[in-house]
Order: sequence, then C-alpha cells, then structure tokens
Amino acid sequence: MIKPNFLCVGAQKAGTSSLFNILNQSKDVYFSEKKELHFFEKNDEFSKGEEYYLSNFEKRYNGQKLIGEITPEYLFYSYVPSRILKTLGKIKILIILRNPIIRSYSQFNFHKMYQVEKINADFAIEIEKDPIITEVCSYESWYYPNYYISKSLYYHQVKRYIEVFGKENVYVGIFEEIFKKSETIIDPIIEFLDIDQFEFANVASNVSKVNRSNALFNSLGIVKRKVDSVIPQNLSMSISNFIKDNLSKKPESLNIENIIAYNKRFFNDDIKKLESLLDKDLSLWKTT
Repeated sequence: MIKPNFLCVGAQKAGTSSLFNILNQSKDVYFSEKKELHFFEKNDEFSKGEEYYLSNFEKRYNGQKLIGEITPEYLFYSYVPSRILKTLGKIKILIILRNPIIRSYSQFNFHKMYQVEKINADFAIEIEKDPIITEVCSYESWYYPNYYISKSLYYHQVKRYIEVFGKENVYVGIFEEIFKKSETIIDPIIEFLDIDQFEFANVASNVSKVNRSNALFNSLGIVKRKVDSVIPQNLSMSISNFIKDNLSKKPESLNIENIIAYNKRFFNDDIKKLESLLDKDLSLWKTT
C-alpha cells in the first residue's frame, strides 16, 4: 500500500481549501479523494488502524511524486504529531498560519454559518468566554469547545511539529504572504515540496459567511450530505460553494483598530515567541 509523504496540518480557516485546490492541479501531487480525513485527531478513526487509513490513497494513484492529505485540525491537538510519526515516519509537514484574530473571527463566522454558534452571538462576548488552552489531549467535536482564541495561539502548535519532525521537514507559510489580493504566491511551497513548477487557476476558497436563510441552507445541506459519498470531492466542494454563494453573505470585517487591539491583548506574546521560533518577522499581523 502507498503511504503519504506529506501532510498539510492547518491551521483551520487559514487557506487550506485554496491550497488543496491549487496543489491538486499539479501533475506531481496526489491527494486522498476526500480532502480532510481526520484520522489522526479522532480516536474512533485512529482506532480503525493504519490499513484503513492507507486505503484512502489507493484510488486514482498514478505514480505521482507527492502523496498527501490536508486536515486542518491536525495542528491543534497535542497528541497528533506523534501519531503521524508512528504511522508515516518523518514526512514533510506543511503549515499555513493566518493573522490570529482574523483566523479566530473567520472560525466564529464559520460556526454561525453552520448554526453551531448562536445566530445572534457577538464575537467580542464569545471570545471572553473562551477557555485558553495550549495542550489539548482529546477531541470532542469540530465545533465544541470553540477554542476561538486557543486555535490561534500558534507557537506551541508549531513547536510540537518542529520537535517531532525536525525544522528541515516543516514549512510554515503565512496566509497574507501567499494569498495576496492581486496574486497567489506558492513558489516557496513548491520548493519545499520539491515538485515541478506548474500553472494553476485560482479557485474558490472555503470562505466563512453568515446565512440569509437558515431553513433553506439546512434543507440543501441535508441533500448534499446524502450524495457526498457518491460524488467526487471537487463536485462536492463546488456544490458547497454554490450553496454558500447563493444563501449566504460575507460578514462585516473586523476594523483595523479592533484587529490591532485584539492581537495586542490575546496574541502579542505568542507572536513574539513564534517569531523567535521561525526566525521570521510577523509585524504584518500587528498592524493589519
């Protein structure tokens, strides 16, 4: 059975869906048919064993150089890196990070869109309730606890992967440097993955929105879930984007003053430690 030789492990709401759609256009890259397998963070999935996991990579493989999957939840849970190492060995790990408070706000709106957060919930109030935890040793669900702040405290999450896989095997990309308004820049990722340059079309990302009609959104969502198992991943994502584009609207953006204030309050110390760990200037998060 073939084994993955790279994983993108997160962060959630940091462009991993866009990255999946872009890398999927390379002749050198083979992804599991389903984008997010959730094998390493969910105990019920992990207990099914290695053979079950590897069976996700049998279809359509045609000798591509790079074999992998993208599950954004892998970054957050402290036990996942050792599980990956034990199953796959020292593979390449790709991490994409986004301005911490903007990532948190995107997750909040994503939860509202899928109605696991109250429709009238206020972001400023909800993040005050949020428990701040840097070592999470068990998985409960994709939406509870929320961990809006904790999932944006990147230092410990990234450090765990570097300690387990070695700095040479971990690439940390910054959302704002990759997904610019005028262009998408993935050259450093291509170099890290050691694949050939390729032309790609930018495709829709998994943008968090808020619903115009909860009832209609729910009805179409039920239909989509029933057919997901029999349609290709790219068609499923196209249907998801159609539902969101037509039944949802973009939420109001955080203003610059709020971004700076929230990052200063919740994330400044973590950003400083991350800058030291990565030897990288992240001042763009402090001013935008």
